[in-house]
Amino acid sequence: MNINRIVQKAKQTLNQASQMMKDKKEDVNSRPKKPSAVSVSDLAEFITNHPEANIERRNWLGAEYTFYNLKYDGAFYYLEKKDNHILQLDVTKGAAQILSYRSYRDQPSTPITSFS
Repeated sequence: MNINRIVQKAKQTLNQASQMMKDKKEDVNSRPKKPSAVSVSDLAEFITNHPEANIERRNWLGAEYTFYNLKYDGAFYYLEKKDNHILQLDVTKGAAQILSYRSYRDQPSTPITSFS
């Protein structure tokens, strides 16, 4: 084999590899993105463990109620718990109500898709 043929074969192989990488990248980018999700419990845990959360505790008729307020990343989070049970969770951003969870009507195991 002469040197020109070897160089030509190498160029052809590199072009094929390059095209395969482009095709793979387009394939990955064209797949539908799975929305990120979080559960009510995960969000409540985030609020309760956040160092900037304002916490107020009250004891009524032997039950401990805890109220959390947190302003984070332009959103306002409000959480009410009775002992370890989540009663209410609200997330607002500006005038928009992003999330409104009530234990008496909603299921806590339902994932919440990402919000912005």
